Amino acid sequence: GHKSVLTPWLYAHSEMHGVCGETGDVYAPIHLAQKNVMSALWHSVPTLYAEFSVIFVLNVMQELDTFMLHGGWISLVQEALGLTRQGVHARIAVPMWTIPHFLRAFPLANAWGLFWGFQGRNSVDVGKELYRTGTVYDFVIATHHSTVLTVQEFCRNYPNAIHGYYIQDIETRFDSDPQSVLQVKKGYKEMSSGFLFVKTAWLQHQLTDFFNVSAFLIRPTVDDNLFYPKSGSIQPTDHVHICAMVRTSTPRRNPLGTVRVLAAAMKEHGSRLVVSIFGSELSELGIFLAENGEDMSTVQKFHVHGMIGRSEVAELSRQCNFFLDFSQWQAFGRSGLEAMASGCVPILPSSGGASEYAVNGTNAILVDTSRVEHAIRIIRDIMNDKYDSSSMREAALTTAKKYSLKEASKYNVGVFRSFQSVWRAKKHAEVRQIVSVDMR
Repeated sequence: GHKSVLTPWLYAHSEMHGVCGETGDVYAPIHLAQKNVMSALWHSVPTLYAEFSVIFVLNVMQELDTFMLHGGWISLVQEALGLTRQGVHARIAVPMWTIPHFLRAFPLANAWGLFWGFQGRNSVDVGKELYRTGTVYDFVIATHHSTVLTVQEFCRNYPNAIHGYYIQDIETRFDSDPQSVLQVKKGYKEMSSGFLFVKTAWLQHQLTDFFNVSAFLIRPTVDDNLFYPKSGSIQPTDHVHICAMVRTSTPRRNPLGTVRVLAAAMKEHGSRLVVSIFGSELSELGIFLAENGEDMSTVQKFHVHGMIGRSEVAELSRQCNFFLDFSQWQAFGRSGLEAMASGCVPILPSSGGASEYAVNGTNAILVDTSRVEHAIRIIRDIMNDKYDSSSMREAALTTAKKYSLKEASKYNVGVFRSFQSVWRAKKHAEVRQIVSVDMR
């Protein structure tokens, strides 16, 4: 009979698989190692009443003395938190040593129990470790090309789980090593049979044009509990305040170009222009500038805030008129959307995915970041009132509301749910076919 063919499949009611509203004769197969059947059901209790369950997997990282949050991680936590608040059982798998750092950085996510720490030293071991917890997830999502193996290892044991890949940037841009490039391409191709998704149309096109894979589009989120505008009416001042991130450790963020733009603008406009920078300590800036033939006089009139947390970035944004992101490119540009939500008009790279939400001259200004003189000219136009900064600020605030955690997450749950429906219908058809063939 079919029993031998389907062992060790366990048939459970669809509600036992974290899918609500599908009662009746529809059954979903959950693959469980027989020795872990009771353990898996016990550990999966929190997922039983969820809309669906999902775990995002971060890559294995060597423990470091200093810990710096990446923008992609911040976006990932926000997306997972938004899903959780819409009734989804969401988790993020992170290296165990990073747990205290993530808990400090994201207290609200901590309150929802978002983080699960792993001990594994390589991607396959992490997949085995996740499997041994016995928790059944509907979606298991890679977030880096090295985590594809983790997802595959988990899904090898739980074939009913949907393998996925959240691509936040084209990873071949960061590592030109031929072996890494091959691994990225292989990961994109292998995961494209599952739920591969991005948050900008630009990334969709990049994947289609250069890797021949398709991706679903979700909506990016902005943490509107943290990034919000200053209360009350904006009083006119005799100066323009621009802030920028200068992170000397990240070349693609174009720290030298950013400093040169702002230094030239300050020299031209004097006390009418106030410049605040963050992202690097003064000592780091000194070393970086010396290595690039500049001296500290370049930034001596800047307000240097050093390494600051997200709440401090939000507060600084509320005090500023404009935020300059002079990165070489931005696949999305989360900091630009956060600036908008804070009532600060962003100046963003024209190259990349910022145009997903930024409309040049309406709610933002797009700049060719390969040309320092273009950014200098834009600041000159700002200083000469060629932009209606007041109406741009209002348009920026209106745009940011579309990406609030609540609104964006409602949309994203729908994207996940739609994919799951199609996936499960396909899986049920496959199981019926196996049973039918075996019963002959």
